[in-house]
Amino acid sequence: MGPSQTSGNKIAIITGATGGIGRATALAFADQGVSVALLSRNRDRLESLAGEIREKYHRESLTLQADVRSPAEIQKGIEQVMDRHGRIDYLVNGAGIISYKPFLDLSLDEHQAMMSVNYFGTVACIRAVLPVMLRQKTGHIVTIASTAGKRGFPMETGYCASKFAVVGFSEALRMELHGTGVCVSVLCPGIVDTPMAGNFLNLPGIREEVHPLLADQIASWVLKAIAEERVEVILPFSTKMVIHLGSVAPGWADWIIRRRVKRIAALISKSSAVR
Repeated sequence: MGPSQTSGNKIAIITGATGGIGRATALAFADQGVSVALLSRNRDRLESLAGEIREKYHRESLTLQADVRSPAEIQKGIEQVMDRHGRIDYLVNGAGIISYKPFLDLSLDEHQAMMSVNYFGTVACIRAVLPVMLRQKTGHIVTIASTAGKRGFPMETGYCASKFAVVGFSEALRMELHGTGVCVSVLCPGIVDTPMAGNFLNLPGIREEVHPLLADQIASWVLKAIAEERVEVILPFSTKMVIHLGSVAPGWADWIIRRRVKRIAALISKSSAVR
């Protein structure tokens, strides 16, 4: 049953809730009458978002100040949700970080940070929520991965590694949970217009070149993935085609990606020269 068909007794937990996709997803759930538990490290942003939901949708949200890298903090947040709602219907893993650098410029600490948040943070949240969903014999887990979890891109070695791990984990978990009543979906969007990508997207000419997706579009796809029990969503269509091409003709896919990266690099170089 999708969120659009639910009553107000449904509850969704969104990690990275104060960021672009997480915030948009929280608002989308609230608009559908689903109660939301907002999980993020930033208390002020949590309270601000909860206030916005209260004002727009006349719904109270549960704010969970927690770091996805801390299993203890996550477990404490899950207990708060269970104390108030007694169930968990949806988990959306939206927390994520990226370092965009050549491989040799990327420190091991930066590699580990991306794996810690993007992969292990996702695993920790699912480990905390899954026992509840299995007892209920119902639930839906949606993880925001990336097209970088389906195809390698230059300057994103650490990010790709973490997102490939997320995609592989989600696929294996989906197979493992078949027949339990718990569904697993993974969304793989391309570049999304969020604060995390802001510095890059605000360079002259970049938006026109990459045509970023909007956070609201991804939020709509989260709801659609739940409603239609989709196992995987790759956006946009053009990138999806390159990913599919890569499975049969990886050399051609590499060539397409290199051409695009070359155009982007020229725009970045031009911007740096102007400064």
